[in-house]
Amino acid sequence: MGITYNKYDFDGKVVIVTGCARGIGRSIARAFGENGAKVVATDLNLEGAKETVAPFGDSLAIECNIADEQECKRLIETVIDRYGRLDVLMNNAGIFTQAPVTDMPASDWHKLFAVNVDSMFYLCKYAMPYLIESKGNVVQTASVNGIGGDYMSYAYNATKHAVVGMVRSLCIDYGPQGVRINAVAPAMTATDMNKSVWSVPEKVAPFIERIPMDRIGQVEDIARAVMFLASEDAGYITGQVLCVDGGVTASDGQAPGEYDEKL
Repeated sequence: MGITYNKYDFDGKVVIVTGCARGIGRSIARAFGENGAKVVATDLNLEGAKETVAPFGDSLAIECNIADEQECKRLIETVIDRYGRLDVLMNNAGIFTQAPVTDMPASDWHKLFAVNVDSMFYLCKYAMPYLIESKGNVVQTASVNGIGGDYMSYAYNATKHAVVGMVRSLCIDYGPQGVRINAVAPAMTATDMNKSVWSVPEKVAPFIERIPMDRIGQVEDIARAVMFLASEDAGYITGQVLCVDGGVTASDGQAPGEYDEKL
């Protein structure tokens, strides 16, 4: 079995996945490839992107700084020159940093917005005409941090709240032209980026205590949700933020009571 349990019809479809040299992005790109798509893998780590799509014929790896408007423009132009179409734009790339508000350099704040928010604007701007032609769709990696608050994460959360707002607004603008725009919102997911947390039992335990499904997410969990949203099975779904979080956002944050402890 591949990454997805179900088989989705992406044969002949052209899909861009950003930030796919490793982690969630790699799993998403490979899920598309396993389901027949021509995958354009983009990352600053070109070798990692090449490794991601190496198993799939007629796919392409491109080095791209998504925080730069002209590089995003060139990316879309390269895809159209190569394939003549674009069916799915999967904006996954993002960065994370934490610091007390009194200590965070303004440069870190602006870099977060450049990578996490500006990139979505640039890529949607240049991809949209081709997505209109193909009646395609956008899937954005948001976060549960984009629908709530979190400790010491005001800057990252601000970027993900912006992403959620863009998803909900753009879907209104382009729904009449046949383009769907959705997002997935992961909670704690096991990637190389946060391995120092999930690989240490005492560090990951407080996260698992908050997760009804009693485990943190795996990259495949996120990829499967993306595949559904990008597929025709989700043809009447747009403007949605699908939480892939094991139930974290179902909680109101209260501690277990006496009855809960007896379950």
